[in-house]
Amino acid sequence: MSATAVASRDAALATAFTRHAHVEVPLVCGAMYPCSNPELVAAVSAAGAIGIVQPISLTYVHGHEFRAGLRYIRSLTSLPIGFNALIERSSRRYHERMVAWVDIALEEGPFRGYADHMQGELFEDGLRRLENLAMEQRGVFAEQLEIRATTDAGETRVAGALLGESHPRIVRIDDFRVDMAPRGTLLVLRNQDVPGVIGSVGTVLGNAGINIAGYHQSRLDAGGDALAVVNLDARVEPAVIEALGRIPEVHRVRQVQLDRS
Repeated sequence: MSATAVASRDAALATAFTRHAHVEVPLVCGAMYPCSNPELVAAVSAAGAIGIVQPISLTYVHGHEFRAGLRYIRSLTSLPIGFNALIERSSRRYHERMVAWVDIALEEGPFRGYADHMQGELFEDGLRRLENLAMEQRGVFAEQLEIRATTDAGETRVAGALLGESHPRIVRIDDFRVDMAPRGTLLVLRNQDVPGVIGSVGTVLGNAGINIAGYHQSRLDAGGDALAVVNLDARVEPAVIEALGRIPEVHRVRQVQLDRS
C-alpha cells in the first residue's frame, strides 16, 4: 500500500471517538456476559480498537479477582481499554460491588500512559456521579440463588441468576460455570475434556432424531473434568441416555425436564 493510500485510510478512520479514546480504529468490542474474557479485551485493544471490560464476566465467569484481572489485561496490552460500569439499584449487594469496582478501575488507571488527564476528568465529573444516576436495568444479576442438595451420593449445587428483571439463567452447577436458560429439556453430562466428545454426543442425538437447541461446555482445567448442559427440542428415550453413557469419555448423564406443564 502506498504512503498516499495509507494516509487516506488513516484520515478516513480518524473520528472524534478515535481522538478522544486514543485508538486507531473507531470500533468497540462491547462488554458481553459471559464472552468478555481478558484475552479478548486485550486483543481488540492491541489491534487498534478498544476492548471493554465486563466486570461480572471478568470475575464471576473467568475467575479473576477484579484488580488482578485488570492487571492481567494490562500485561497483555498497554493500549487503552474501557470499563462497563452499570449501576443496578434493585440489588444493594450488586450496587456496592460495582461502586468498589469503579474505585479499583480508577486506581488502576485503564487510560494510563495515553490520557492521564482524562482519568482525572472521569474521577471528578463522571464515574463518581454514577451512584446518583438511575440506570436502565439490563444485563446484570438483579437476584442470585444457589440450591444445595445432599444425598448419600454426595452434594450437588446449582446456582441461578436473574438478568435484569425477566431473564433467568442457570449460571453454575457445582464448580462449573455455565450459562443456560432454565427451560425445556436439558441433558447434564459429566465428561473428560478431550477432543471429540461434543461430536460424539451430537452424533448419538442426531441418530435418534433429537435436535440440539443449545450446548454449553464448561471445564475446570484443560484435559480434566468437564460438564456440559445441552438444551434439546424434545425429551430423549432411556435408550438414548444409555447410548450417551457408553461414550468412553462420558462419565454420567442426567436428563432434566423444566417445563412447567
